[in-house]
Amino acid sequence: MYRRRMSCPKAVQQLWDAVKVTRCQHQVPTLEKIAKYMSRTHSVTEEEVSRQLQYCVRDGLLLVKKSKGSKGAKLGIEQEVYRLPEVENDDNNESHDWYCFECHLGGDVIPCQGCHRAYHVACLTNTLGTKDKFICTVCQSCDEDSSLPNIKLSKLNMLLTWVCIVLKDRYSSLVNSSEFLRRSILIGSPGAQVDIGGAKESWRVRYLVYRPVDLGTMMAAAKSQKYPNVAAFLAHAQSIVHSVVIFHGAHSDLADKSRQMLRECLSEIAQIRACHSCYEAAARRENRHWFCKPCRPPHTLVFAGSPYMPAKVLQEKDDKLEVVYFGPEHSRATVERDSTLPITDPVGYLKKNCPAWSKAMDELARHQKMLSASNQPSDSEDSDVEEPISKEKISLVKETQPIVKSPSSLKRERFSSDEESVKKEEPKKEVVVKKKRGRPPKNSLTSVSASSTPSTTPVSTEPKRKPGRPRRKKPEEEVEEKLSLDKQLTSEVASEISNEEEIKTENQRPESPTTTAPSTTKNEEEIVSSSCMEPQVRSFGTQTVKKEKANIEIIAKLKEELDEVRTAHAEELKTLKETHSQEVAATKKKQWCYNCEQEAIYHCCWNTAYCSTECQQVHWQREHKRVCRRKR
Repeated sequence: MYRRRMSCPKAVQQLWDAVKVTRCQHQVPTLEKIAKYMSRTHSVTEEEVSRQLQYCVRDGLLLVKKSKGSKGAKLGIEQEVYRLPEVENDDNNESHDWYCFECHLGGDVIPCQGCHRAYHVACLTNTLGTKDKFICTVCQSCDEDSSLPNIKLSKLNMLLTWVCIVLKDRYSSLVNSSEFLRRSILIGSPGAQVDIGGAKESWRVRYLVYRPVDLGTMMAAAKSQKYPNVAAFLAHAQSIVHSVVIFHGAHSDLADKSRQMLRECLSEIAQIRACHSCYEAAARRENRHWFCKPCRPPHTLVFAGSPYMPAKVLQEKDDKLEVVYFGPEHSRATVERDSTLPITDPVGYLKKNCPAWSKAMDELARHQKMLSASNQPSDSEDSDVEEPISKEKISLVKETQPIVKSPSSLKRERFSSDEESVKKEEPKKEVVVKKKRGRPPKNSLTSVSASSTPSTTPVSTEPKRKPGRPRRKKPEEEVEEKLSLDKQLTSEVASEISNEEEIKTENQRPESPTTTAPSTTKNEEEIVSSSCMEPQVRSFGTQTVKKEKANIEIIAKLKEELDEVRTAHAEELKTLKETHSQEVAATKKKQWCYNCEQEAIYHCCWNTAYCSTECQQVHWQREHKRVCRRKR
């Protein structure tokens, strides 16, 4: 156990103010002057002031020296004069914090061997380690936190970045520590007060706050992926409260705001721990159906609340369920298990004629549809959520559900088929001899056409027409021509496949063309359709992920720039207000000519002065000689 500091940080700030104000009033900051200021401003007794001054001198927060008075009743009398610590001393060689991390006060503390924090013995609930080696609860939680074991470090820090964005939007005053760790000291009468603190008193932070932390620092650490778990992020949020309470006091407005920020941070972290997929979907909001996207594993669906509404179950604790409702608000609640119904119950007696119920049931239906589609091996076309599709998923789709193409679509896709996709789709077959693209040889075309039945090739019996303007065809004739062209193209593809089969199966018994053509045509349709669809789906998912990352980076960058502009604007406004108040105070101290309103140098009576004798004569003859109160 070590005695770091005995002085109260709030009393230290008040004593520094007393010394500063006494110096500005051109007086010597002795015990009497400081006690008088503390009694008038903070209602502190002289005994308490004397005790806190001794603590500050012991801790090195105030300097004391003996000097003799130079004027007045103290002329030649030796007295103790208090001074502020050296501002130029920027070295902080301390290994641990001076104040308890739990109650934010000084006294006898135990330093942690794993971090810079220190605690009172009375403030500790559970201790870990031996008598000589103490480990604080923050270090324990950082080492043992396993609330999100199956999440990558990059994704965890991305979620924490979104938490920082939410906190920065709601608590903009806690973004920059150089702004909220600033002390203002007002002197003068009410209405003409002057701030003698501000940025000039930044040295106080180095003497009171061991390690300043703000929301900007937390966001930079999250972007750099420096948080190994959620507990480290919460430790930084607690450090903000610790710094604010030490510098401004436990009952200040900024301390209340920092504690509210910590509660908000704990709420956001609880949502991430409950389901990080739901939190990510809520942060991204890719489309208006973001809430319908199923998680992995999917949540249990129930009717909860009073009145009943469809909801997802996020967590189960004893007999209580934490749910989030479908509908326009997507509100969260903790309900009793007895006040829920299975989602399979009939909703006839639950149905209500209100927009919220309709919206909730529509979202529930879409969620169930997307959930059933995600359980199937095929891609769902009803879902509006864009997901990057992996190669394994595509190959599984192609093996379980062959895609049937029409002859017209086969004509368009025949020239874009790839040899490599043929090898991937037919692992059982032997090595295929590569063949040049283009139209098949005439002999293969004639062999296939000869083997086909007469009904597959329509014969035109129309007589020849003379050259000239072509005759307009009837719709029936156009349909027949298209069908004949599609069938001819199918026979060409079949002939190509049959030729390849003949080359590969030299030692096998060849089959007849009539039995080989239909099966090979079906396999060719699967190969062509899969080889054409795979690159499109793969590139579609890749482009979607890249666009999402680019949009997130752009939004974060714009918000940072907006925060910087707001900070600069606030600083400029504060500087202008300070300058204006100083100018107003200086203006009020002057006297002005009653006649021409210039600065006056001649005083006449209680409310009248003049800048020159000419103005005095003019105003005297005009009206002032009748109301002048100066004694003659």
